[in-house]
Amino acid sequence: MKHVVRNVLFVLILCLTATLVNGQSTGPATTAPSVHSRVHIASSASDYWLAVTRPTDKPDAPAASVVYVREQGAERFSVVARLQGRIDAMTRWSGRAVVLLEDGQWLGLWLGNSSNGAPLPGNARIITLAGDEDSLWAIGAVPGGLRAALASTRPTTRSTTTPTTTTTSNGGLDSTPVLFKLQGSDWQPWLELPVADAVLTPGAISLITSGDRVAAAIQTTSGQPTLITTGFVPNVTNELPFNRQATIQLFKGLRGEMLSLVRTQRDGALVETIATVDPTSGDSLIDLPKGVLPPRDPFAIGAAFGYLRIVSLNDQINEQRLSADGNPVGSPEPIDAMRAADEVPGWSNYFQGTVVAMLIVAIFASMRNRDATREALARRDRPRPARVWIRLSAAAVDALPWLVGLTFAYLRVQTKPQDSLLFALGLMPEQLIGVGVYLLHTTISELVTGRTIGKKLFGLRVVNLTGERPAVGAILIRNAMRIIDIALLYPFLLPILLLLFTPLRQRAGDAAAGTMVVDVAAPRMTDEIETPE
Repeated sequence: MKHVVRNVLFVLILCLTATLVNGQSTGPATTAPSVHSRVHIASSASDYWLAVTRPTDKPDAPAASVVYVREQGAERFSVVARLQGRIDAMTRWSGRAVVLLEDGQWLGLWLGNSSNGAPLPGNARIITLAGDEDSLWAIGAVPGGLRAALASTRPTTRSTTTPTTTTTSNGGLDSTPVLFKLQGSDWQPWLELPVADAVLTPGAISLITSGDRVAAAIQTTSGQPTLITTGFVPNVTNELPFNRQATIQLFKGLRGEMLSLVRTQRDGALVETIATVDPTSGDSLIDLPKGVLPPRDPFAIGAAFGYLRIVSLNDQINEQRLSADGNPVGSPEPIDAMRAADEVPGWSNYFQGTVVAMLIVAIFASMRNRDATREALARRDRPRPARVWIRLSAAAVDALPWLVGLTFAYLRVQTKPQDSLLFALGLMPEQLIGVGVYLLHTTISELVTGRTIGKKLFGLRVVNLTGERPAVGAILIRNAMRIIDIALLYPFLLPILLLLFTPLRQRAGDAAAGTMVVDVAAPRMTDEIETPE
């Protein structure tokens, strides 16, 4: 008996450990914890991506980042990845999203898969990146500038702009912002950005591309941002000055045009403007209405599915849609409550682990009752198991609370498909309430009368292996084990298979508790009338 208990405890510890491990994030760890929240948007004609970073409750722990995608025609977002650490940039490239982590690594993400990206040559650190379906660009902080980057890779066609060297504002070695292009699996140095006193930190540089046309907005230590465009005219770099202390975010418009969101002071007031970056597409200048952009919250702007979209992060994720002329469409809508189609509450891992542990306990308990089962089968006056179809009929009556909850949950899934996975796992509130009522009424009725409502209607009773009324502990065990029946009924049909093929027609709870169900009218085998031959 002692070794059985020891084995059961050992298995339970293993199950609990595995459950806890499964509940941990498997994303790449960062080199330094972050306390800053970030929001990023990337999109194409067929999908709309969000990357959200929030600090965790523990001050020394890495930030938690979640990448969502919403496909064309879908109402809800799906979780693509959960990562440890801050996401500093996100873009769309070659059918996937690309995210830049705060440790300088980048990942390609798509539904169901991911891939690690190649590092920059020349001991460079990626500051930001941007892409489209055909090309992926990055700006790296390169000690020694373009010359050092070229020395560490094979030569390629590039701009003839004269290299310059800049001391970074973040106290590093002499580093210069260098533009790289991904060709095949390798990054190729393309252009050194001639910006004095550039702030080479994430968030201080914004990058956007359309094919071989690239624009970069760079903050400087003086607070004077600089917008650099290249590729519009071959080998020409245009520098467009802005007011001191202005901030610039670059993004793509509804037609794929390159736009800039500029926040600056004009006549003593804050002015927020969307302007065209591409000089070949004609001038475009839109002053946004006051109050459209959040004053302090982390936010991002982008275009997806026919609207400009401003996504901000505070206690929840809010989205404000804008028309092409910058006017608000509707009110800000919270999207944090949109449960992703494949998102399951973390506690579901514990629930699944509990079911596995209970199944293991049931197996060990049935082994403990093996001798008592053999003795019961050897007696001529042994208890007669109730017929299977009567057992199933009584079980259907008892399970009505669960079936009602299941029905309500199914009806809700028809209007909210994002809860379909919760429904499949039996974790929707209606299902859980139904299961709770089911377990409560069967346990109480069997403790008081030895039979449930369904068993009373069909003339059945619960007995132990000698045909007597079971002990209180046995009743509690057999009813607690109903969780196994519920969890493994679909698709494994475990309780029905056990009733069909076990000699005493015992389900998992009966085998563990040493009980069985008999017909009150004919409880023992000796009650049969023997007719002479």
